[in-house]
Amino acid sequence: IRQALVALFEVPTGALADAIGRVQVIILSWGMRILFFVSLAAIWFCDSIGFAFGWGVIASVAFALSYALFNGSFSAWCAETIKEKSLSINYGWLASRYYSYQSLAIGVGGVLAVWLYLHGMVFVGFLVGAFLIFCVMAYCMAQMKEVQSLQFLRSHEVQLSTITRRMGEIIGHAAQVCARTQVIFWIILTYGSYMFLMNLVIYLWPVYLKSTF
Repeated sequence: IRQALVALFEVPTGALADAIGRVQVIILSWGMRILFFVSLAAIWFCDSIGFAFGWGVIASVAFALSYALFNGSFSAWCAETIKEKSLSINYGWLASRYYSYQSLAIGVGGVLAVWLYLHGMVFVGFLVGAFLIFCVMAYCMAQMKEVQSLQFLRSHEVQLSTITRRMGEIIGHAAQVCARTQVIFWIILTYGSYMFLMNLVIYLWPVYLKSTF
């Protein structure tokens, strides 16, 4: 469900970022990520499968929206800000630092997640995640500024026709690129297969730990 929703939301959220600006979309993505963590924490307090499934669906939708809203918008904001301010760093160096910190956070979070799971306090990890994301969102609201070289619409000026037209432009351009370069299709197929296997591992390891310990 989550991966299908990510694919579904990818284009419209990109069109939204082009219409109202990168910063607003990034902040909205953090709000969706908070909802994602809170929903996961709520599952642990459900006394029926129906309620747990409902919170799981909400978490999947929130994650898909968060990922799609952030993906592309943040990298575009970084590249545009670097270009406008003529900073001495390049985007490649910045991206490598980002992924280094992300890998470190994933490692620390993984160790904490296993420890909390073994002690029956997984919901604490989700609530901590929600709090940290809230802090990041507050920082972005206070410090992130849109580039001056681009003009964006105000939120109340956005019309469905604007988003629809931008979606058509993005989809049309993507179709042309894929038609000219078939290797892109195979890369997408390979990545999809990889993500499918990764999701199997991610979601089955708690079952394995529960049966082992």
